[in-house]
Formats: sequence, C-alpha cells, structure tokens
Amino acid sequence: MHLETAPPQLQELIERAEYMPMGDEELQVVRSAMNLAEELTLDGWAYKLRLWHNRSAFRMGDTDALLTSFTRSLAIHDSDPERFPLEVDEDTHLLFQYKWVAEMLNESPAYSLGQIQGIYADMERRFQEAGASPSGYLQTRFGGATDRGEWAEAEEIFTQLQAAPRDDLSHCEACYRSTAAMYHRDKGQPERALELFEEIFSGHLTCGDEPEYSEAQAMFLHLRAGNLDAARALHHKSLTAVRVNPDPGSMLLRHIEFCVITGNTPRALSLLEQFPRVFDVSPLSVTRQFDCLTTLAVLSNAMTSEGQGQLPIRGTNAPYFATLLGSEVTGDRTPRDIEDTAWARARAIADSFNTRNGNTHYTALYESKQNLLAERYDLPLGIEEYETPVDNAPVAQPTTVLDYVAAVRNTMLTNPQEAVNLYQAGLALPADDNTPELVLAVLHAPDGVLPDTAPTFDALVATLGETGLPALAATMSEYGPRFLKDLTNEDAPALTAKAAELAPQHPVDAAYLYLELSDLTAPTNPEQALTYATQAQTLMRGQAGQYKTALMVAGTALSLGNVEDASAALDTADALAHGSARLETHATFLRASIATQQENWDTALSLFDQAAHQALSSADHAVAWQLFARKASVHASLGMLPDAARAMRRAVRYATTADIDEQRRMNLTYTLGRYLLDAGLPHDALANLTESLDWQFENDGEPELILEHLQAVGEAGYASGDYQQAFSAWVYALGYAEDNKQPDREFTIALRLTDFLTEVGHEEAVDYAERAWNLATTQEQPLAQAEAAKRVAIAQVVVAQTTDLSALERGEEALNADGVDPQDRAIALIELRMHRARLLWRMDHNEEAAAAATTVAGMARDIDLTPALADALTIAGLAHRDAGNTTQARENLEAARDCYEEGMDQIEFLNGQIEALGGGAE
Repeated sequence: MHLETAPPQLQELIERAEYMPMGDEELQVVRSAMNLAEELTLDGWAYKLRLWHNRSAFRMGDTDALLTSFTRSLAIHDSDPERFPLEVDEDTHLLFQYKWVAEMLNESPAYSLGQIQGIYADMERRFQEAGASPSGYLQTRFGGATDRGEWAEAEEIFTQLQAAPRDDLSHCEACYRSTAAMYHRDKGQPERALELFEEIFSGHLTCGDEPEYSEAQAMFLHLRAGNLDAARALHHKSLTAVRVNPDPGSMLLRHIEFCVITGNTPRALSLLEQFPRVFDVSPLSVTRQFDCLTTLAVLSNAMTSEGQGQLPIRGTNAPYFATLLGSEVTGDRTPRDIEDTAWARARAIADSFNTRNGNTHYTALYESKQNLLAERYDLPLGIEEYETPVDNAPVAQPTTVLDYVAAVRNTMLTNPQEAVNLYQAGLALPADDNTPELVLAVLHAPDGVLPDTAPTFDALVATLGETGLPALAATMSEYGPRFLKDLTNEDAPALTAKAAELAPQHPVDAAYLYLELSDLTAPTNPEQALTYATQAQTLMRGQAGQYKTALMVAGTALSLGNVEDASAALDTADALAHGSARLETHATFLRASIATQQENWDTALSLFDQAAHQALSSADHAVAWQLFARKASVHASLGMLPDAARAMRRAVRYATTADIDEQRRMNLTYTLGRYLLDAGLPHDALANLTESLDWQFENDGEPELILEHLQAVGEAGYASGDYQQAFSAWVYALGYAEDNKQPDREFTIALRLTDFLTEVGHEEAVDYAERAWNLATTQEQPLAQAEAAKRVAIAQVVVAQTTDLSALERGEEALNADGVDPQDRAIALIELRMHRARLLWRMDHNEEAAAAATTVAGMARDIDLTPALADALTIAGLAHRDAGNTTQARENLEAARDCYEEGMDQIEFLNGQIEALGGGAE
C-alpha cells in the first residue's frame, strides 16, 4: 500500500512504538500516532496505524477500543479496497482481526444470536472474496459454538474445520490445538485433550499467549489424573510467563483457582493482590466478568473456610472492583464482603447468557465453579502464608503532656490532622519538662506527612523557645529547616562548641544539641557518638527526653560492641517508656540486636518480629521493612531459607508502600529472589530476579552487579528446568563480562557453562572449558588453571568421547608455579589426580584407574584429608571390582566405609557394593 512521507513528529512516535514492549504505554503511543496521522490527513499512515492500534488493543484486552476501532477500519477499507488493502504488512491483516472481533461478540448477551450469525455471514463472505481458506472463519464459528454450549453445531463445524486447508488466516498451530484440546476436555475426553496439549509443549509451538495459556489448562487435567508433579511443573512454568504478560487475563484466574484446590489458598490470595488489574474488565466483556466473579467467589469461600473471612484483600478498594461487584466501599474488601455478592452477580450473568443462547450452558459453568470448592489436592506450590493486618496502636484519651507526646507520635502517620489537633490540645495544658518533646514530635514529622493546617517550621521553633528551650530554638533558627535532616559532619565542631557553651546555664538545650551530634556522628565515629549521648543523658530532663536519650546511649554502646552497657541503658529506658510506638519499636530492635550479638537466635527472631509489628501498629512502614529485612538476614544466616524468603517478601511489600528509592527496593527484590532460589523455589525466584535485572539494565547498573544478576537468573532458569533461559543468561553474561573487563567473572561463568553443556552432552563444552583455561593462564592463576584443567578433561572424555587427559597434566604443571601455597597445591593436586582416576574408570581402563585412585588415597592420608581419602578408596574399589579383582575391591570399599560416620548415606551405598561382591557386609 502507498504510505505518505511521515513528518518528523509522526516518525518519532512510530519509532518509539516500534521499540516499546507491548503494554499500556505502547498502546497510547500508537493511538497518538494514529490520531496525529488523521489530523494531518495522511490517510495511508492513518489506516496502517489503526490496524496496528487494533492489534495492540486486542493484546491488552481493551475490548471497547478494539470494537470501536475495528468497525472504523472495516469502513475505511470498504471505501477504497485498493488504497486501503486487507493486508498492510506481513503481520497485519484486517480479516485476521475480524476473527478477534467476531469472537468477542459472544462475550456479551447484549448481542443477539441473529447479530452474531450476521457477523459470521459477513466474515465468511469476505474470506471467500479474498480467496482465503474457510479455516479462519470456521475456527471462529467453532469457538463461538463451544462458548455458547452448542455442542451439536460445534461437532459439525469441527468436522469441517479438520478437513479445511490451512493458510495465513487460519489459527496458528498452537491456538488450533489449544482450542481443539479444550473442546475434547469439555466433551469428557481428557486423555485426548492432554495429547493435543502435549503436541503444543513438545513441539515448542508458540503464539501470543501460548504455550502458557495451554499450560494453565493442562495443569488441571494432570492434577485430576493424579500426575501431581506434572501439574506442579505446568503451574510454575505457565505462571513464570503469565507474571510478565501485560494482560494475564483468564490465565491468572486459572492459577488462582489451581492454588485454591491444591491447598495453597495464601498463594492464590498473593496472586490476586499482585495482579488486581485482571479484575478491571470491560463492560462489553461479560464472560470475563462472569469468570472474575466466580474466581473471586471461589477464593473468598476458601479463605472463609480457612478462618480468614475477615482478612482484608489488598487492592480490592479499587474502583473497578466496585464496578464488578456493584457496590462502593471505603477500604479493602474481605472475603465475607465478596463471596455472596460475587456468586449472586455471576448467577445473574449466567441467567442472561442462558436466555440469549436458549440453553443452560452457563448454569453448568456456574455449577462447575461451585464444585471447585469440593476439590482438594495436597500439592505444595510455594511458601506463601496469610499475613494478618496489624491494628493501629490504640490512642487513649490523653490527660497529661506526656500522654499527648505519645499520642501525637502514634497518630502522625495514620491520621496527620489528628496529630496536629492533639499537638494543639497538648500545648493548652500547663507546660512542664515534657512540653518541648510535644513540639519536637511535630518538627520531626516525616517529609510530606503534615497537613496544610500544621504550624510552619518558624512557628514551631518559636513555640519551642516559649516552652523553655530558647537557646535550642535560637540555634535551630540559625540553621533553618536543614537542622532537622541535613546537618553534616562539617557542622559538628560548631554545634559541639555551642552545646558546651550552653550546658552550664541551659542544660536541657545543650542535651538536645548533644543528641543531634550523637545521631550525626554515629555512622562515622561511634566512640564520639557514645560520648555525646552520655553527655546528653547527664543534662536531659523530662521523661520523654530522657527516654530518647537512654535509647541513644544504648544504640551507640551497642554499635561499639558494649553489650553490657547497652543492656543497662535499655533497662533505664524501659522505666521511662510512655507509649510512643516508634521509640518502643526502636527499643525492641536494640534488644533484638543484642540477642543477635549473643547468638541467642530464637530471642532475636522473636524480637525483630515484635519490633516490626510495633512499627506497623503506627503505620511506620519505613521502619517495618528494615526490621523484616533484618529478620530475613538472621534466618538466612541460620540456613532457614524458606523463612528468610517469607520475611524478605514482607520487607519488599512494606518497602514498596514506604515509597523508598527504587535502587534500594530492587536490592531487596534481588535478595528475595536469591532466598527463593536457595530455598528450592526457582520459578518464584525468577520473577524477582528478572525484575531486578531489568531495572539494573534500564538504570545503567554496575557491571559487577549486572553479572551477579545474570548468573542468578541462569541458576534459577536451570533449577526450574528452563535450560534455554539458563543458557541464554550465562552466554550473555560471558560476553558482558568480557566487554566490561571482568576476567574473574568471565572465568566463573565459562566454568558454569562448561558444567552445564557437559551435563547435556553439548559439543561446545570443550570450547568453554578451554576458554576458562586460557583466562586462568592469562591471569596467571595456578589454582584456577587446575579447576579449568579438570573441566577440559571431563568435557574431552564425556562429550567429545576421547581419551585425551593431557589437560590434567597441564593443570599439574601450572601448580608448580612460584607462590602457590603448599597446602593449596596439595589439595588441588589430589583433585586433579582424583579426576584422572574417575575418568580412567569411566573409560573402562580399570587397572589404571585403580592404581591412580590408590595413589590419591595415599596423598589424602598423608595430609589427613578424610573426604578425599574416602572418595579415592571408593573409586579404587569400584575399579578393582570392574577389573575382576574382588579381594582388593572389597578391601578398598570396606576401608572407604570406615571413613564415614554411622548413619551417613554413603555407608548404605558401600554396603550394597560390598554385598554384591559376595560374603555380605559387616
């Protein structure tokens, strides 16, 4: 077709859209380009961009936009078919888009059967006039018949469809099989359905939402057939793709239901809370409304039955939930709020479709969703758990200034206006030693929290002076607002001098300056910080101020490792506590830190958890996420990785709501991914690792950090069975390491690729092993050369199937270099010769293998390296066995067994080998 020369403004929009990933932003850019082309009367570009817009709207599930725009597209084509052809490029054909629109008409009972049949007839005419195969419109009619429950018609069309030739306007191979599989499933032929799904998977057939859409369907069939491992694998594999899909749609709903019936309701809830926009449904897509409502009802019923009926579901206060459920709420809904309404509205939709279709098909669909509640399978999928919301700290009616100090702090984040009101009420009481803390509580409010009705900085400072701290107020006025947050170490000398000057006549003013100095210098000079805090403690008056000071002494003492002094200061602080949640949170945190230093892990974990919940009680998410992250770190250090992942997941959640900077949030996300990977949940890990990796690339992250991410993504892909993703990540990392001159990383990645390719028997294993050898040689790292030599020899024998062990000799020569630690050399030499023994045994050179292993056993015995000794004796025994030397085999295997402690798995293996030699095992 003819396209006019695009002016720069239009060309810029087109180029932007071409390089953007599919999503709402891409759709908006395409729409802007289309509108601009129409304004400039560039009719060719306007038509081409409209069809592009249709495609993007379809992929994003924007039904309203697609139906409106497609109708306009069809009219433009009909006005001049030669100028506005059906096909504008190899990826865009108007008749293919007609299939999408025709399918959508079934999704609303507002369209009568007569209207639908009229559209089918028009589409069939256009296909015939274009000389296209009937396959395309038959597929659309077939899908519509099954959606409406017209099984006799569906069977007739299916017969025609199978006989029709296929062309570019037919459904792709993946979609054709997926539709056929679901037809057989609904006819009660699950075995045939699974066969068709398997053709998609084994044939690596792909499309827009394939194979993840079929995987989300097939997992139920495997589950009900008792193939639990297959069902679990499909859930993880499909969900990995669904998570990054801009419009996960019905696929995500299937995963929510799958989690419910497999006993993973907290995981189902987590999916809903991660992707609430799935429930933002077009009014024209009534079938999707029905699907969303029944899934919500199933999940809500399951949560209620598990005692979580009053648990708020995050995100359900969004306007589109009000539209879907037909009611407004002031906060997040609970399962009790949802379940009855969702079932009732779904039933009403089912009735309207039954009336339109003239059958009871939707009643059957409705009942099948209700029947899900009776299905239960024991199939663990992840480590999600319910998180009961923490109630806000109760604010009792204050009666004293000290009460008001606590009340102001406790309401500052949950109800800032109420905090200001409490502040004014507290000031109305007769001033006492705690009144300055009332003013300071407002002065130190987090940025952006105070309402417009709050006093200004200058007004607060003036009030501070009036409450008995004129010198402190004057100093704060001198520095201005930066006194509260932006002091630097350069300010310390002047403030120290000022505090010393004030101490004799204005001790409390000086105490507050010493507190600021302690906080300022703690990160770089903890000894000085403790001195300042101690000076403040001797001068401070008023319970609220004394409490803060005691906590500062405890914290600075602890930073210096003075656990006894820190504990004593905390004991002092406990007697001064007055209900200020944030300060009490800090006190609990300090006790948790003491327990950590004392390696009292159970106490530390309990206290970190207590502190986090104290922070949440005052909505202090900025503190809560840090506490959960500390708790996660303790869990990880103890090897409690599932618990570490759970705690870190909460840290990420609250860090997000605390609106921390993206780099820090991505660091947490990456750490969560690592914990999940190490906990044996690679699929869940991938979602976090790839999110963090993408951010690093988009924000020019440090090469070392990007390489760390790439390696982790590779390991997660490998552990999840997605070898292609693992290989791609590692190969990219290898090139990236080379480009960014990171030879150590390049060496490590080359070794990992060697191991992986050796495992799968790929011929390039030898090349990557040699690359690792060359890197180690260039860097003059003998121990690394020995590691690479082992990989080269293994790849030569296992993959290339040669008998070339010369690499091991190269490795031994490298170890003779000057500067190699004798102990390291001895261990590396044992490993090289152990590999020689193993490889000789693998090649059936059993006599040589036994001799080599015996030599290694002697070397290991000389340096008291028991694991290597046991390994060498085992290989010697097995090699002697295969060479027919039974007596020697038995002696070696028995000696190897003696190296292990009772109960170890290796003993069972060796006993089996000894018994097989005859004479039994002792």
